[in-house]
Amino acid sequence: MLSFFTEFPVIDACTYDEFNKEIKNWVLKSPHSNIVNEDFPNRYETEEKIINSENQKILVIKDSNNNIGYKNIVYDRSLTWETIITHSTIDGNPWVSIRVSVESNSPIIRLPESKKPIICKNLVSKFGGSYDGELMVQDSPHFLNDSDLNIAKNIIESNSSNRLPIVYVSKPFRGKWDIDVNKLAYDLSGMAHVVVEPTRDFSKNLMKITFSKNVYGGSIGIYWPNVSQRKTFFSEQFSNDKNSYEKSITEYVKKSLLNRRPLAACTWSSIQLNMASHNYNSLKNSKSADLDKYILNFDSEMFAKNEKLEESEKEISRLSSELKRYEEESGYKSYLKINCGTSQDLYNGETSSIIIDLIKAALENSKENSRVETILKEIVNNNEYPEERNELKNSIKNCLRNYRKFDAKIRRELEDIGFTISEDGKHYKLTLFDDKKLVFTASKTPSDNRSGLNLSSVICSMI
Repeated sequence: MLSFFTEFPVIDACTYDEFNKEIKNWVLKSPHSNIVNEDFPNRYETEEKIINSENQKILVIKDSNNNIGYKNIVYDRSLTWETIITHSTIDGNPWVSIRVSVESNSPIIRLPESKKPIICKNLVSKFGGSYDGELMVQDSPHFLNDSDLNIAKNIIESNSSNRLPIVYVSKPFRGKWDIDVNKLAYDLSGMAHVVVEPTRDFSKNLMKITFSKNVYGGSIGIYWPNVSQRKTFFSEQFSNDKNSYEKSITEYVKKSLLNRRPLAACTWSSIQLNMASHNYNSLKNSKSADLDKYILNFDSEMFAKNEKLEESEKEISRLSSELKRYEEESGYKSYLKINCGTSQDLYNGETSSIIIDLIKAALENSKENSRVETILKEIVNNNEYPEERNELKNSIKNCLRNYRKFDAKIRRELEDIGFTISEDGKHYKLTLFDDKKLVFTASKTPSDNRSGLNLSSVICSMI
């Protein structure tokens, strides 16, 4: 069972020799390996090399173009772990591919999932910096600035030329992100790019040029090149638990990569085929009379071709199974798509909560046992009501309930809620979420005890 897969470009300094050194160091430092330094050959020819130990076997193949593949097989009691790492050149640029599979030698209910191999982190750390489209492969976030609006637009509209998926972190309405973007980028290094939005103004401008297709308000979207749909994550889904939030995003990217077809040049079978073809042609051109060797190389070439075909058929079968599973999970539910124009939520779930409230009001006035009542009930019962709207109203009421004087405490609480405060003569001007339609006036010295309640009532009625 395929348990981990990724492929990414590396810098030119990751030559054939440097790559071999890094793989050798990884094997020698592994606690699961008994192979020692002397077991590795000084150089590799265009033929398969086998390195054996008590519970481990490494197969190495190299073609005439110095593309090289390592197949590290570790036997762990009833399990067989197989890690395939290749170094290939595509259009003059070096690429690395890492695939981890696990098989059981006895019946078990569930196979263990592999973690991200340490070799993946090592290769990104040492040989990262190569461009994947407009973004460099790195183990830290890409922090956008105001001049990067077109880069963000290409990401949102899936027009970017990158191979790796992009985890796009939008700017929160207020405060900091609900996730550690530096840790997220490190954990996803070699698997995805983490792109971080600079400001709310940037988000608003992006909304205008992408027709509100962008994630916003602190939510996180996962975008793939040439794929129109995205996966969106909201921190509220995880009760503000940063660890589970980040883990869910990382696991989603990891599982999604398993369902992706690899680049042909980055596969073990491709290097094996090139190696066999080279040896076959060399023997043929030398007019060798060694018939047995001639037949052996011909068989090797045919075996490589058959293995590549079998690999492709397995990949197609696996992807078909995944598609069928996805369709079964989706079922036959009816989904209603509503075009909200260029309107963008000022806080998470704003549009959804307004629509559900309106549907609840319509439900109260619908005819009993009518088709309208049936449909409206289904909508209300099957859609989660976002609580942020009520929380926002309660925060405003609690803040202004005891409003007697516009002091530092009131100012700080209002700013935490999302108000921008400016002085306007004898009054303060309060702008909520920088929306020009949500501007309110607060007296510096309220005339009565109900001033705060009246102001909160006005604000809540507008939102």
